[in-house]
Amino acid sequence: EVLMPHNRRITGRVDHPLSGAKSLKELADARWTRPSLDDRESDNDLEAAFLRYGIELPSVTVQTSSMLVIIQTVANTDLLTVLPDRMFDLRPIAQFCAPLEHIPPISSDPICIVYRQGLPLTPLAERFCDRMRNAAQNHLRANA
Repeated sequence: EVLMPHNRRITGRVDHPLSGAKSLKELADARWTRPSLDDRESDNDLEAAFLRYGIELPSVTVQTSSMLVIIQTVANTDLLTVLPDRMFDLRPIAQFCAPLEHIPPISSDPICIVYRQGLPLTPLAERFCDRMRNAAQNHLRANA
């Protein structure tokens, strides 16, 4: 069940030397930190964008399964990463990391609720899903 679309942004520390970059070509020599989620195809969307423009694939220097490590690494180095655009609504993250404003967002898989068809949810799970639906609708209305 699709709740809302989802974009990700190329991100660096607040005062990153490449913060004024206007194209992926300007990021060709950058070093990156990425999540180590081998089974997710959406992690290849950045690489696909580079290939589409004939740019050599990004050099991934740090790979981790911890979002906290990614954020700390980006905030304290010149490494870049890709973060969900909604992360910048969180003050602690926006204080240390910033999207590269001139680079367009990268579309990603939508935010969804996944459940087994034909198998009813427990009352607690159904209530949780209702709250997620309401939160998504409120977010979409607030950003319309």
